[in-house]
Amino acid sequence: MQDLGALGANDDSVALGINDSGEIVGFDNNAIAFLWTKTGGMKDLNSLIPPNSGWTLNHAAAINTSGQITGYGQFQGATHAFLLTPVGQASRPTAGISPPLNRYDHPIR
Repeated sequence: MQDLGALGANDDSVALGINDSGEIVGFDNNAIAFLWTKTGGMKDLNSLIPPNSGWTLNHAAAINTSGQITGYGQFQGATHAFLLTPVGQASRPTAGISPPLNRYDHPIR
């Protein structure tokens, strides 16, 4: 077992997905989605997308071997699912975000 840490000093984090490279995704108690890597540690996924994208990423649920991340967040004030795709292997974990895929209402809100 390994402690992944947290985004903030008093935050708790929950890991939900891991891929074959050991990259991990999840969220913290402030509803901020994260990506954890062995070399970079825990990063707020919102810091890896363009600041003017209209998105706030709240919950990262899964990551595949290509580094694509699924989850949900707010897009222009409404809750939507997202698919986050790395820009390229050389620039990983910097990512670009796809348009909204589907509305997703989380039952624990």
